[in-house]
Parts: sequence; C-alpha cells; structure tokens
Amino acid sequence: MDVKLRAGKVDQGIRHFGIHFTKTIIRSGIIWGFVFFAFVASSALSYLSIYSSVAQREALVKAFGSNLATIALFGPAPSLNTVMGFTQFKSLLSISIIGAVWGFLTTTKAIKGEEESFRWELVLSTPTTSRQTTWSVFKAVLTGIFAMWLTMSLLLVSLSLDSKLGLSFSRALFFATASIAAPVAFASFALFSSQMTATRRQASSWCGWLLAAGYITRMLADAKVGANWLIWVSPLGWSEKLAPLSSPEPVAFVPVLIFSVVVIIVSLYLAGVRDVGSGFFSLGDRKRTARGRRSFGHLGLSVRTFGSFVLAWLLAMAFTGFAIGMVADGAGSTMAGSSIEGVFSRLGAKGANARGFLGVASIIVGVMVEVLSASLVKATYEEEATLRVEHFLLRRYRRSRWLWERFAMCVAALILASLLAGFSLFIGASIGGAGLSISTLLAAGVNLLPGGVFIQGIAMAAFGLVGSWAAKAAYFVLGWSVFLELLGGIRPINHWVMDSSILHQMSPAPASEVDWTSAAILVAISLGLVALGSFSFTARDLGVETQSLRWESLRSKVRLFV
Repeated sequence: MDVKLRAGKVDQGIRHFGIHFTKTIIRSGIIWGFVFFAFVASSALSYLSIYSSVAQREALVKAFGSNLATIALFGPAPSLNTVMGFTQFKSLLSISIIGAVWGFLTTTKAIKGEEESFRWELVLSTPTTSRQTTWSVFKAVLTGIFAMWLTMSLLLVSLSLDSKLGLSFSRALFFATASIAAPVAFASFALFSSQMTATRRQASSWCGWLLAAGYITRMLADAKVGANWLIWVSPLGWSEKLAPLSSPEPVAFVPVLIFSVVVIIVSLYLAGVRDVGSGFFSLGDRKRTARGRRSFGHLGLSVRTFGSFVLAWLLAMAFTGFAIGMVADGAGSTMAGSSIEGVFSRLGAKGANARGFLGVASIIVGVMVEVLSASLVKATYEEEATLRVEHFLLRRYRRSRWLWERFAMCVAALILASLLAGFSLFIGASIGGAGLSISTLLAAGVNLLPGGVFIQGIAMAAFGLVGSWAAKAAYFVLGWSVFLELLGGIRPINHWVMDSSILHQMSPAPASEVDWTSAAILVAISLGLVALGSFSFTARDLGVETQSLRWESLRSKVRLFV
C-alpha cells in the first residue's frame, strides 16, 4: 500500500512538473509575440514619421529598391514606397531568424537539456515510453508557438484599425502566421537533432548550421545569379516567399508543412529506439573525451566547453557588422532632411552620411558585445552551480586565481568580438561604397570593448558576493542601458540620467572620435570591481546556496520525498 501511495505521488509530481514546464514555454511564446509585434509596429509607425513625403519615399526606393546588396542581405524590397512594403522588408526576415533561434533553443532545452539534468529519467520511471514523453514535450513547444501566433494575431489586428498603415485584417493574420513558419520548421529539426546527437550543445549546433545554410542559400537565390530556384530549398526562403504584406503566396506553406511533418515522424521513431542521454552521432564526443585526458587546466577546459558558443557569437557579430557596413552608404543618403536625422543627433551622431549612420548603428553591435559579456557571466555562474569549480579548488587552485582567469578569458573573447566587428564593418562598408578606412572602423570596433568589460566587472563583483546575482546584475545593467538609449532617441533626457547608460559612455564612432579617456576609466573601474569580487569570492561559501535551492526545487516539484 505504501508503495502504491508513493508511486501515485511520483505520478502526481511529474504531472505537476509537466504543467509547470508547459506554462514556462507558453509564457516565453507570449513574450516573444509581444516583442515581434513591437518590432512590426515600430517599423510601420517610424516609416510614417521618417518618410512622410513622396520625395523621401522615392529616395528610399532609389537607395534600396534595386540594390542587390541589400536584397541579398534582407530580401526583396518591391514596395518600399508603402508602409506595409517597408515593414515587411525591415521585419519579416529578422522575425523569422529570431523565431527560428527561439524554436530550436527551446526544443533542445526541453529534450536534451532535461536529459542532461537527469529529469528525463524521472519521467521515464513512470508508466510511459520515451516516444510518448518526447511527443508530449514537443506538443508543449508547439503550444508555445501557438501562444506566440495568438499574441501577434490579436495585436496586429488591433494595429490594422489604423487606416494610415494600410494593414487589412486578413493580412494581419497572414503575417502572424508567416512569422511562425520558421519557428515551426526549426523546432521540428531541433527535435530530430536531439535524437541524433548526444548533447544539447551538439543538437543546437546542427540547428545553427541549418540556419546558416538556409540564409546563405536564400542570399544566392535573391542575388539574381540565375539560381532563383534555391529559394524553395531554404527554410528562410519559404518565409520570404510567403510575402504576407506585399503579395501573399499561401502555397509557400506547403514545404514548411511537409518538412515539419516528415521530420517529426522520423524523430518520434528514433526517440523510441535510442537510449536516454545518447545519440546516433556521438563519435565527436568520444574524440573530445580522449583529448580531454590531457591536462589543460581550468582555461583549457573552459575553452573546450564554451568555445563553440563564443565562435557562434563571433560569426553572428561578423555578419551583423558586414550587413550594417553594406547598407551604410545608402542608408546615410536617405537621412538628409528626414526626422531620423534629429534622432541620430540626439544620440550623438551628427551628419546625414555613412559616418552618421554607422555611429548609431554601432550601438546595435555594442549591445551584442554586452549580451555576449552577460552570457559569459552566466557561464561563469554555471561553473559554480554545477560544482565543476570544486575540482580545481581541491587541487590548491586559489579562488582569486580562478576568478581572474575567468575574467581574462571573457575579456579575450570580447576583444576578439570587438576587432571582428570593426573589421567586418570595414569589409561591408568597402563593398557598399562608404569609403571609410580600416583604421577608422577598427577603432570603432575597439570602442565597443569597454562596455562589455564593465559588464564583466559588475557581474564579477556580484558573483563574489552571491553567485546567483552575477547574471541578474549583468542583464540589469544591460537592460537599463538599452532602455535609456531607446528613450533618448525619442526625446531629450537629463544628461546625468543618460550617463548611467553604459552604451552612452561609448562614443558614436565613426561619427565622432573615440573617447579613449572615458574608455580607460571604464576599464579601470572594471578592474576594481573584479578585485572586489575576488575578495568576496574568497570569503564566502562555495555553491551551497545554488545547489540546495536547485535540489529543493526539484524535490518539491516531483515530490519524491513526501
């Protein structure tokens, strides 16, 4: 009787955990639905205010309408003289890429992440099968995508009530549906890659390479090199062919549905024949394990563990810098006489030219550098949360040395990212005809570094006090800085308030000269904060709070110890 009662409580706890898990994914889908709507709404409303005259719209069409570089990067621009044509050109590809990343990261976390944390085995200890559990988890992901679609649909329908935008009810719904095509396709492929690989990192890498291949294939199809048919073999090309706000083509949903259904069926079959925690392609892991027997110390382990993550960020930043540099000349020429020139001026970038555009556009790359910095902070916290750091500290590895080495490794990654951003800006600007020197744009890239280093300093100080505070402190500083920059572009703000933004401390290079004095002060403050974190980390207990909270949370959800 006691065994039956305990088994019943286990089943009840696992059901409770499943409900909590589904709610988390739905909440994430709703949040991203709001974000995507905000992106669409801001694009449409800014077009009305920036390009209010016929002459300004014709200048926009002349600069980007037939520009092969911008078409290859962002997709066709057939109706830039209309609000909805511009909105589709500016937002559809970006939403598809971000949605695809959300889809495959959510799916790999739900499957391989749960397997790696051993919660998958708890679920399989109940009367169920791996195939049934996999389908249940993936249904939760699909529910999150539906929540994203529903949020976008309701908000876009409300936006269609404004007659100035020219957005009809049917096209609002079609755009919301087109926006989830990439998340569905990539979530389905992530389900497949989670069966084929042994770790979440490998599964996500497969999806990342599919995304990169899909983007390059779409670029070749749009570049008018006689390979237009390639658009039908790219998942991002399917989203582009839907063209929801200019010339809708519902037939483009057919390859999305066929691809997703076939991949899901194959994945569910594989889920029933593979072992939990393994994959059909794990030879790479065994090779890495063999190499891992050699002693590389803490830094060597960190490079092997997070090297692919940093490499992915470096590739993303290189592409972003290249894309911004490519359109700098054309974008700068459309700024003259428009209200956006005043917005750029309030942000410190004066001049309706390529330099002025790059001065503000570099804020986007600066945000990426700081997000990378915050992500590396989270990785530092996970070293303590998973108790990996204890293996080094038990070998008389001083805590202060471990923390400073982590800081140095993160700063090295940020230096690479900043230099790569500046170099890719130069390559793109050279091809796009902006005519800026490599020294100017490399200096603009290095100008992004102090903000990322300061994020590290703040986070290391918080990590030294309480490990779980590190990522929260980093993202708070980043979020506050982005909020002030967005608000400062809309209306003037007291300079004391704006100075609290790390992004505002960066000069809008190359629109103005780099303020090396301010950069040096930020780096010096960061070193002082790391020293404070090192002192605090040496004095506090290690990992007690993190591990106890994690296991208590798991026990309360599964109720195994009632």
